[in-house]
Amino acid sequence: MGDFFAVNAPWQRRLWSTSIPMSLRELAEVSSAVADRTISQGAMRWYAQRLVSQISRDPGVGGPRQGEELRRCLQSDIVGGSLEHRELQQIATDIRGQYLERWAVALENESHGFNAERIARSVASYLLDTGLSQNHLHRWLSWSRERDPLVHDLPSLLRHADDFARRPDKQYRVLVPMLSPFPVGNAEPAEWLRAERALAWLRQTGLVELAGIEPSGGLLLRIPASDPEAAVERAANIVDALVARTAVGTRSPLRAHSDAFVAGSKRRFPLRRSRRVEVRALEREGLLAADLYELPRDAIDSTLQLVSHLDTGPPEVAVAGGWSAIESILTGPGVAQNVEAGDRLGAIVACSWPRAELTTLAWERIRAIDDALSAELLDHPDNRARAERIGSAIHNRERLGLTDPSAVCAIRRLEKLYGAPRETLLAVQAYAIDAVRRLYRNRNLVLHGGHTRAVSLSSSLRTVAPLVGAGVDRIVHAYITSGVHPLDLAARARLAIERCGDTERPLTRLLE
Repeated sequence: MGDFFAVNAPWQRRLWSTSIPMSLRELAEVSSAVADRTISQGAMRWYAQRLVSQISRDPGVGGPRQGEELRRCLQSDIVGGSLEHRELQQIATDIRGQYLERWAVALENESHGFNAERIARSVASYLLDTGLSQNHLHRWLSWSRERDPLVHDLPSLLRHADDFARRPDKQYRVLVPMLSPFPVGNAEPAEWLRAERALAWLRQTGLVELAGIEPSGGLLLRIPASDPEAAVERAANIVDALVARTAVGTRSPLRAHSDAFVAGSKRRFPLRRSRRVEVRALEREGLLAADLYELPRDAIDSTLQLVSHLDTGPPEVAVAGGWSAIESILTGPGVAQNVEAGDRLGAIVACSWPRAELTTLAWERIRAIDDALSAELLDHPDNRARAERIGSAIHNRERLGLTDPSAVCAIRRLEKLYGAPRETLLAVQAYAIDAVRRLYRNRNLVLHGGHTRAVSLSSSLRTVAPLVGAGVDRIVHAYITSGVHPLDLAARARLAIERCGDTERPLTRLLE
């Protein structure tokens, strides 16, 4: 759970999935969108079938009778407004209200049969989907683990988490400074502060020195939220809407400052936090500014331009740019549905996962323990060699001596990978495909249906952005270093997963 809440966790250790309650709410929304052809019936049916397998052993769903009725509902062609649709909504509401308590009851049985990662994924995704920010949850988890006397086992932790998630929102005052005055001749909203009042507010709250700016105005918003970070995220959505109005409705569009300030908090908050889309291949190869006057020179440059919006753009722009980046390089002859581009990216992500996890683990071992193995790892010429050496140690059951919970969990995942490589990679691929297809559905809701506040939009961006970054990074690296076409890389990934275990190809070289 610490990895899932950490904003700087490496992509392969982040949370890729949304919770069962959120997934059911999304399905209810999707079924309503089928009628106006925003979402296809086939896409909804695929999603419903995926949920059938996911709820089968989830105690948060409820008793066996409710579980059976939910499966029956999911296996029908749900039509918006139909009896099945209304029943789905009622079940989703019931599950949302009792999800963590049901998990706590299940874990009171010592032979519950759920592994640590399954529990952590279910609980963490539920808490994040309630709107709590990652930083806020990370602080809560640290406090609960180290200082809370009421938390002494898993059931008590889950009940504490349930109480934490149910706390009423606080009212936060968020100032978003503006770099331009409000368009002349237009009525200013009640929340608007002119330059002198915005500066006075910063002085009164003790934030003027922290801000270090002289704003041309500002929006002072009262936002109900669980924590300051969540309040700023909601404020950003309001600012985006106002900026969009002035951009097309006036000749003097508003420009917002990149930071926001919250009364009572002595720090600056980025209005748009990076979603951790990291494509570092050009930097690693020293080609970041190559052929500057010829940009964009090919599909790769166009993809990078599109995927940049996924990192910090407004949610609606982010889903459009993110999916367009995937579709632009992973569609080709024989594609029956555009969503298949996402499935191809899922295969590339799955094949990238072993080396990413092994590399991270190798450096954690070097930093944690000063011994012969760490010296050997450090002497290797590159990260691939380090990853292969640490992989060999795990495969041969060498004791690594790492005690950090994040590293211990990584070792367990890798032990499972080396024990059943094909099955594990297929599972990783399935998680990645789920995340990318969720991006595709949200993109369709935004672009074809105008649903700019889809229920899973925020959750989708949180889970998928780092995966898209990792997949595009592998595509760019293969293209600039070896001239490998993105579709060739996708074909290589699919074949590598299917043949895994039948060949001698190391798990660190699945894409080579």
